[in-house]
Amino acid sequence: MKIVSRENSKPVYSDNEKKSKKYLDQLYPVDGNYISSEELCKLKQLIEEMKDNQTLEELAEKNMSKKETELFDKRFEFSKSLDKNETAYLPALIDAAKIYVLVDFLTSVKESNIEQSTISFSRKDSYLKFLNPDSDDIIKQLLIEVLIETQKENNLSKQDYNQIKEKFKHHDKIMEILEIKIEVVKGGISKIKEYITEADKLAQMRGATELIKEANIERTREIINKAGLIPECLIYGSGGNSFIVVPKNKGQEICEKIEKEYSQLLLGGRFAFEFLEAELGEFLFDYSRLSTKITQKLTTRHIVRLPMLQSTSCQHETPNSVVPQDVKLCTTCWLRDPKIEIKIADEQHWVCDICYSKFAKSKNIRSSYHEEYCKFIGRNISDFKLPESLSEIDDYIALIYGDGNNLGNVIMNIRNVFELMYLSRRLDKITVSAVYEALKNAIEKESEGEENATAEKESKPLLKFEIIILGGEDILMIVPAKWALEVAKQIIEKFDTAFSNTITLSVGILITKSTMPMSAAYDFTVGLLKNAKKYVKKKKLEMGSVDVEVLTGSSILSKKGNKVIFPCEVERLEKILKAFKTIKEKLAKAKIYLFKEAAETLLPEEFELFYVFHKAREENIDAVEKAIQEMLDEDVKFVGGFVKKKDVDGKEQVISPWVEIAKLRDFI
Repeated sequence: MKIVSRENSKPVYSDNEKKSKKYLDQLYPVDGNYISSEELCKLKQLIEEMKDNQTLEELAEKNMSKKETELFDKRFEFSKSLDKNETAYLPALIDAAKIYVLVDFLTSVKESNIEQSTISFSRKDSYLKFLNPDSDDIIKQLLIEVLIETQKENNLSKQDYNQIKEKFKHHDKIMEILEIKIEVVKGGISKIKEYITEADKLAQMRGATELIKEANIERTREIINKAGLIPECLIYGSGGNSFIVVPKNKGQEICEKIEKEYSQLLLGGRFAFEFLEAELGEFLFDYSRLSTKITQKLTTRHIVRLPMLQSTSCQHETPNSVVPQDVKLCTTCWLRDPKIEIKIADEQHWVCDICYSKFAKSKNIRSSYHEEYCKFIGRNISDFKLPESLSEIDDYIALIYGDGNNLGNVIMNIRNVFELMYLSRRLDKITVSAVYEALKNAIEKESEGEENATAEKESKPLLKFEIIILGGEDILMIVPAKWALEVAKQIIEKFDTAFSNTITLSVGILITKSTMPMSAAYDFTVGLLKNAKKYVKKKKLEMGSVDVEVLTGSSILSKKGNKVIFPCEVERLEKILKAFKTIKEKLAKAKIYLFKEAAETLLPEEFELFYVFHKAREENIDAVEKAIQEMLDEDVKFVGGFVKKKDVDGKEQVISPWVEIAKLRDFI
């Protein structure tokens, strides 16, 4: 990327540089907010209240309003040596502060006695030093150099880290910091969604979700603290993944302790952690390349299943441990031997150790996602009732799986760890906000309808959704089928808009009975998400997309290749929702099914005559045909009751849209 020079305030960009700049502008707008002196003063007062091992986020949550916490994402001129002409993008305050404290900590650590260094190191004092712009220490000078070097046009994608070191060979103090030996630890839980959805019962899915959160956040932080490290060593930890920077000779210890802790907590889970020795300078100046190295090493570890430490606690909690002869498999996952009899939502089940551990976690705890949602809307979770089974959400439910597009390109253009930290946090914030806002709108819309229908109302409304995964650009959730497309549309629109369509969101939706095994439903939905992603990639669209199937009984919405409405981009989804409203108003359900069955049984020529005959008897058919045409791709035409489009060889295909219309009608 071309940086504004001292001589010329209007740089010229090549096409590739413009594309890179577009990605980076989503991270750090040039005209972004700077922290005010009043905000800085308030932040210093907040830091004075910091307790041992308390993170900035925890401190802010306890002492600041949601609005006030926005100052952490503002930029801070932490040194008078900063020259805006050399550094077009400054890090967010929270990211620069954390890296400063981390570097300060690592410079104070003696390899032979980390515990003593930890005792003498004050995180509070380190943060206050950073927040003093009049203090210009060597670490601040180093961070300025990181910003300047990683923002140059000939940045590290074109030069080696050793070339960077060469520039500082006469600066002894900076070289001492650059050459500090560290170890980077990376790892996480693989196949998270499969781990959560393999059991059919809502209580077990909720328990599995909470187990993953506990492992990824609470247990990982505990291990870091007990090892004599500081919270800032954890660069990121969410979505089941962690990236940690530790002093030399601590990497193996951290990996082993995390894997041991996970093996005891996540029975049946797959996870792996690896470490790699590096210099602190590599982490600061060449983060992208260092991350690639540790990821390659980790990939090998992920294919090796770790030995599990089996828990025996469930044997003491269950009075009956003699499995009946006719029970051959766990009756919730149907994968492993049954061991324990439990009661789930008024049903007796014989479950395996792994499914029991998930069920046990779900007892006597609140769903963290439901709690987070209630906090988002400014309500208390005690005001609501939570679903105890999928059937309580609705008879027909929708499994929604969302994932980002083009994120890889954005990450490829990230130049330093500050930008990665900011992107990770911003993805979380935008995704969570989009999901909760869409759910809030759906719940309010349904509540309005219920109030109009009857004056009788339950004392506690039911929160009719279940979130399985929500983090980064990753979404897996269950809602009533009739909410699905509107909820998906709103989530995609909010996500795409927040990133100015640089990063977009694609969604796969499976509508099915609440009794369908979740593992099978998830497998279906993975395929739908892939279709949605392929659609926008093939058409080179810079917007989100959706694919949907309706699964009832033994039939799916349509055979592969015979769908004409979905997949679609989010702009067309808006037209589809409006079109279905017209179709439901203007054409009877019985007539839709009549056209569907006729199209399936008659020859195309026969059906066209059949359609013309019945069309003449429908006074609103013109509005219906217009609605159908509006929800199709531009190169697809609705003629004579059929959709006509060209295949890859240019041959005309004749396809009935009535299967999709009939199946989707009741869920839009």
